[in-house]
Amino acid sequence: MTANNSAPIKGIFPPVPTPFHEDGSLACEHLQANLRAMNAMPLDGYVI
Repeated sequence: MTANNSAPIKGIFPPVPTPFHEDGSLACEHLQANLRAMNAMPLDGYVI
């Protein structure tokens, strides 16, 4: 057995939805809005 030297992850880490336009291209403006909204919440981080 090996030692685990990583710090435990604690808190709330929601996934970030990846928005797309109808043509399948990335909707960067919506992604930015999602991140802004999440940054306004008391989260510990998020999963991309």
